[in-house]
Amino acid sequence: MRNLTQELKPIQQPKSTAVRSGGTLPRQSREGNSILHLQRTIGNQAVQRLLHANAEDLEVNSSTLATGHFAHDFSRIPVYHQAPADEEGKTSASLDGVQASGLRDLRARVSRVTGIDVGGVPVETGDARGKRAVTHEARVTLGSEATEHDVAHELAHAAQQRAFSGAWLGADALERRADEVATVAVSGGSAAVAAGRAPTAAILGTGDPYSREAITLTQPLAGATVKDFKDQLQLKIDSGDITGYSISGVKAGDPQEMFLYNALILLANKQRWGSELDLVTSIGAGKGEVTVRFDAAGKAEARLVGKSAPTVPAAFAKAKDASDAIVAKYKLAKVTGEHGRNWTIDDLNKVLAAWGRLSPAEAVALEGYVLIRTDKLSQNGESLQGQTTHTDELKQRATQATHLREIRFADSAFAADDKSFIGDAADAAPASFEILIHEVGHAFEAKPYDDVNAPAAVDAAKANQSAATAHAVQLAANKAINAALRGKFPKQDLASGQPLLNAVLSAQKVFQAFEESPDAANDALAKKAIADRDAVKTTIAMGNKVVIGLATALTEQDAYFAALEKLLAASAAAAASRAKADALKSGSNTKRLQAFIDFVTAEKIQPPTAYAAKHWPAEPAEFFDEAFSLWKNDPAFFAKYSSKLKAWFDAGNHLK
Repeated sequence: MRNLTQELKPIQQPKSTAVRSGGTLPRQSREGNSILHLQRTIGNQAVQRLLHANAEDLEVNSSTLATGHFAHDFSRIPVYHQAPADEEGKTSASLDGVQASGLRDLRARVSRVTGIDVGGVPVETGDARGKRAVTHEARVTLGSEATEHDVAHELAHAAQQRAFSGAWLGADALERRADEVATVAVSGGSAAVAAGRAPTAAILGTGDPYSREAITLTQPLAGATVKDFKDQLQLKIDSGDITGYSISGVKAGDPQEMFLYNALILLANKQRWGSELDLVTSIGAGKGEVTVRFDAAGKAEARLVGKSAPTVPAAFAKAKDASDAIVAKYKLAKVTGEHGRNWTIDDLNKVLAAWGRLSPAEAVALEGYVLIRTDKLSQNGESLQGQTTHTDELKQRATQATHLREIRFADSAFAADDKSFIGDAADAAPASFEILIHEVGHAFEAKPYDDVNAPAAVDAAKANQSAATAHAVQLAANKAINAALRGKFPKQDLASGQPLLNAVLSAQKVFQAFEESPDAANDALAKKAIADRDAVKTTIAMGNKVVIGLATALTEQDAYFAALEKLLAASAAAAASRAKADALKSGSNTKRLQAFIDFVTAEKIQPPTAYAAKHWPAEPAEFFDEAFSLWKNDPAFFAKYSSKLKAWFDAGNHLK
């Protein structure tokens, strides 16, 4: 009796399919600083207010006379330490040459010279923000090297900002007049000097076609007249901030008229040319909707859109009823909250009203999503209002795909609804409508691809399962073959049975190669190998002990071949599904998004908002979603922004 010493070793399980498609698409928080204390205060040089999202303070610069923040080039008074002034009129620290008692006297002298009380203006020392002095929220902070004359000069500016009569002066004239006041006040002279009046400075913007700043405008000063506003606006024209102005939506003498002029004065600046803002702001008795628009040539218009803040229909009174309705209408997976946040009935009614602007072909993109209310969102250090996640993921060798469809909205998504709106007289809505539809844009833009990518991930998982099954069967076949190889057979049977044994070993190696590369070529080789094996078997006598010993091995090898055939079919199905999904992509973009990119690039259309511009061209989906939302929410503005892009959407090209 002899036994066979050759042993068959298993191949390693081949690499399986791994898939991760889709993405997490954010929308930045757009709520800017609320200008809660915009008022006439002290100033020397110009300052600009640059609104930064989520910033607590405003920058200072030196080109235009501004309200609230002033930068100075003092060169004389030494400063010792900072001690905050907690009450108006108090001095925070001693100044060389200007002691506390002397400062009170200096305030009194400036008040006497100008006829305007500046006794309540606090002066403190400390951090002047890199400048020699700054004035912020009616407080003067001195940096280093200032003199008594400089303090008097600043108090003169305070008088100019607080004046209710006298001539409106431009920046240069204001500086000269403040010097005149300071000279008389410091010398102790008794001459009266008219301080003049400083026009209110503009809150600067970035000139985006559609500005989403959430600004609180201060009300007009008590006692101000239409003539006061027109005189200030003429100074704005003379200085080049605007080229002209108009108001609409009111009649002369209407109580809202003054508030429209006030809005123009507060916003008029060359940086805003070509931009539009929709503000919920005071119009006297309550708040109303005011649109301020600057055309590309610098003409400014303030229009009263509505005499009240925008509201939405109270479609439901209970949050559960509203949630159930949203789930049913849009076929959502569910509506939920996280991080201690739950949907309020007001916010759910806003969602219903905003999504009600979608067409059926657009709304279908929401199917299967989870709608989540959360506290805050961020990505890569950027605060977000909303975030859409759509992924189909399959880990290496995993046999089940993970599908994620989620839309989140943070507190900031609704935070500006009392300061801003979107739309025109016919369709004005809370500002949150912009982000509510923006996030749908992400789901909508990706839907054609996602609809085929999800089943492609499932097919890849099935192929992984088939690969795992085939490998397990391979190991069983190897075990059976090796067991036969260790058997002892009569010498005569072994000699006649050796060809079958060789054929089995040869077929197993072909099958292993097939498992590593399940394709048509290896399938053909495997079929030939099993046919050759079976042909050899027919040439050996039935009672041969080797044939009998190989019976289990032959059965297991047949099962291995059958598993490989299933693997081939599953791999082919996965490849076909993947090809179908890939056909809906152009590089890293979906075909739907690429069509938009090609159009705006060819037509040289610039992004409509600061957020879209920030992410263009690296993240073109943000441009698409901002445009989609503005087209749905404010078609009147969108036509002015780009009639070509509006026509593109109107024609349904975004659906293709």
